[in-house]
Amino acid sequence: MPHAGRGGLSDRGEVAQVTSRAIVVMLASWALAAGSAAAQAAPGAEFPDEAEQPAPAEPGAELPDAADEPAEPTTAIALALSVGFPTDETLDEALSGLGYGGTVAVPGGDVTVLFALARWFWIGGRVLTRGRDWPRPDAPSASAVGVGALVTGELRLHVNRAALVALVAAAGGGGIGFRLGESTETGVGPAAFLGVTLASAVGEHAALFARLGYEYFEANDIGGSGYDLNLSGGVIAIGAEIRP
Repeated sequence: MPHAGRGGLSDRGEVAQVTSRAIVVMLASWALAAGSAAAQAAPGAEFPDEAEQPAPAEPGAELPDAADEPAEPTTAIALALSVGFPTDETLDEALSGLGYGGTVAVPGGDVTVLFALARWFWIGGRVLTRGRDWPRPDAPSASAVGVGALVTGELRLHVNRAALVALVAAAGGGGIGFRLGESTETGVGPAAFLGVTLASAVGEHAALFARLGYEYFEANDIGGSGYDLNLSGGVIAIGAEIRP
């Protein structure tokens, strides 16, 4: 009986050892299986396939060579047609007493040449002409024509690549001729302008613009008559700017 009991205990020990080894093998198998599944769930996580790697960017694809960028313009030529709305002076009052009507608007035109000292600061010159008349039903109209030259400066704010807003100031002088019947009188006086320009590029070398502001152009005591001839007033102009 004792011998049989020791044999039973020995068998149970061997069974326990076999069972523990089987559990260890199963745990190891599960660990290997879990590792394999994780590797399959994220293929290439640590070692991506060369076919999946992005192709290297071509030289200059993201950072183009500065030589390929269009050069900023440094010269501009602006042509404009304008209409002004003058205020009355002593000459207007005298002509009204002679039966002449008032002037509704002052048509004109100008040419401006500008050079860039900086992208935001341009300076140059403007030549302008302005005209007005005083109609009379039973006689030829009285008329005046002025020609002036001004030094012009612009502070330009670029809204984007195409549009800009500019603060414009100009000062100079000019001469005005006045004709009434068969007589002609002349005078000289100062000229100035202050306003804003709104421009939009059309292609790389041109832009369309509108100019709004106040223009002063007046000849005092024209022809020694004691009367002042006024071409001043609010002015609106539209035109095109060429950028060679």
